[in-house]
Amino acid sequence: MQMRRNALQYSAMQPDKPRYSIVMLKAKDAAALAALEAACFSTAWSEERYAALLSAAHDTTVLPGFCVFGLRASRSGLDAYISLGLHHAAGEAEIYNIAVREACRQRGHGGRLLMHALREAALSGCTRALLEVRAGNEAALALYARAGFQECGRRKRYYADTDEDALVLCRDLP
Repeated sequence: MQMRRNALQYSAMQPDKPRYSIVMLKAKDAAALAALEAACFSTAWSEERYAALLSAAHDTTVLPGFCVFGLRASRSGLDAYISLGLHHAAGEAEIYNIAVREACRQRGHGGRLLMHALREAALSGCTRALLEVRAGNEAALALYARAGFQECGRRKRYYADTDEDALVLCRDLP
């Protein structure tokens, strides 16, 4: 049930490759988080919404009900994030969003964040993860399939901006 509080460091084998850190974001990160989300999604959450959600006190031994992990390169700002809700009573982790800055895509950041979040959710006692994804988002569907997610439902015309269906995907956590 303990969460690792230190940032994870990822370094490439070649010395010219940047290092990456995955950290739990706090209210002070709300502006950078909202800016990245606005660059990636047509319906983005606001800085104020993120600040309010992230300002809740964090228990030092378990993940809070809502959390965001960010990935930063050593020489830049926020390059990617994953947001999730942990429903401890139900033993479920719900992935809300994964976003990667356009210039940083195709580098494995989304997969790193997803696996980190799933590992942390399992350590906090969750036994299942679920998410919704646009039926036409092929890149996301491929990422989730590689991570072991399978379709467990469909929500017709779920996305109001396009009337696109949402696929509900789930997987068990070890």
